[in-house]
Amino acid sequence: MKRFEPLIGLQFLFLTLICQLSNGYAVERQDQDRKQRKMFVVVIPRNTILFDIKDKKDLKTHKKIHAKAFTSSPGNSFLTIVDRSNRPRFLVNSKNIFSIDETAILKGSPKFFKPTFKKIKKDSFDKSISLNHDFFFEKNFLTLSLYNSKNNSLLKISKNYSSVIYDLTLKSKLPLFFGINTSLSKEGNQEDFMVSKIDVGLTLKTKAFSYLFLEKVQLALYGLQTLFQTMSIQGEKAELSTSALRIKVSKEISLMTKYRFKIGVGGSHNLSFFKKRNDSLFFDEKSYFSYGIFIGIQNKSTL
Repeated sequence: MKRFEPLIGLQFLFLTLICQLSNGYAVERQDQDRKQRKMFVVVIPRNTILFDIKDKKDLKTHKKIHAKAFTSSPGNSFLTIVDRSNRPRFLVNSKNIFSIDETAILKGSPKFFKPTFKKIKKDSFDKSISLNHDFFFEKNFLTLSLYNSKNNSLLKISKNYSSVIYDLTLKSKLPLFFGINTSLSKEGNQEDFMVSKIDVGLTLKTKAFSYLFLEKVQLALYGLQTLFQTMSIQGEKAELSTSALRIKVSKEISLMTKYRFKIGVGGSHNLSFFKKRNDSLFFDEKSYFSYGIFIGIQNKSTL
């Protein structure tokens, strides 16, 4: 039996060497598998259940987090979340998980479960307000019918005047934009005719649309009231109050990226009253129609 003792020692040494080589190969294989895994970054929503592989228990996330993960097979419904050493740590159902970039691997060693999303305050309305600013130069044409008791004559006045107009409208998801309008009008020395006035009011505009051969067309409806209006006719001066309902059609012309140019036509139905006048002037018809042509520019801003 003594002569077999060296053989038994050699066998034990051989088996020990095989075990060490096997363990080394297994460790090396695990390292290779870990390197070959396709890592990607995932976002895990709040209140998601994670299974802790190490402690064998379920955990719930209390906030939105991101981490590195891999999947063991394409058809597997569970993702494996790794720690900072890329060792498997958690299992999570991929149903509510989404990837930020499937080809991205986080560089460096960020803290595990580092929050990347700030808490969003939910309001009933969007805080950003988009506004349209329209500036127009308009030429208006009108015909008035007045009676002058001094010379017992009926005056038919067909004149024109110029206006500078500003529209401020609020953009919305609706097909209509709401806003306000103001205009300054003045014209003098037209054969003893002069008009000066300031109008304010509300406006309602459609979004730009296309119709037949026309593209980027917009309709606008105005309700206006004069804050100040004076008129001088053949030396007779009067202060008026005028209400107007106006409709405009404009066509957008794209010349610059930041600004939009517009041209168009409009018509107004006016109703005027004397606030202060010389006793010799009387309206033959208080209701009259006027029309105008305009050109303008639009700019946008966000609050």
